[in-house]
Amino acid sequence: MKITPNDILKNVIPQETKNAEKPSEGKFGEILQQAFENTSTHKSQSIGPPPAQSMPEIRFDPLSFEHRTQIVARVKEFLNVFEEYQKKLGDPELTLKDIHPVVTQMDEQTKGLLPLLDSLPEGDEIKEILNSTLIYSSIEIAKFNRGDYTV
Repeated sequence: MKITPNDILKNVIPQETKNAEKPSEGKFGEILQQAFENTSTHKSQSIGPPPAQSMPEIRFDPLSFEHRTQIVARVKEFLNVFEEYQKKLGDPELTLKDIHPVVTQMDEQTKGLLPLLDSLPEGDEIKEILNSTLIYSSIEIAKFNRGDYTV
């Protein structure tokens, strides 16, 4: 049996489509025109947004009062530890071994308060106080561990 490329093409690509329906002329244009006319008549009757008075009041303060008071309490506690460190550091009778537990406590609280700093909104007074305190405590912890306060 001899196979020619034309025979293969005839089997793969038919020359004429049998029973193919020809699209009716103008039906799509008529449907499109009707759809366009329907949308243009509905445009004048479109419903706008509700008036501003009927919208509920939106509150943008992400912190609840209870959460805020907990943060303030933790910051106060941290400042008290920082003050205790300052007093012990200024006492000439104490050794660095005596002061080390307070430095460890400051370090633990610093690590615990860092996530709170990220949760506070920008421009918040508590965030500014907490940020400054965390910076100062980190510097003091580094100085103490580096040995800046040796005699």
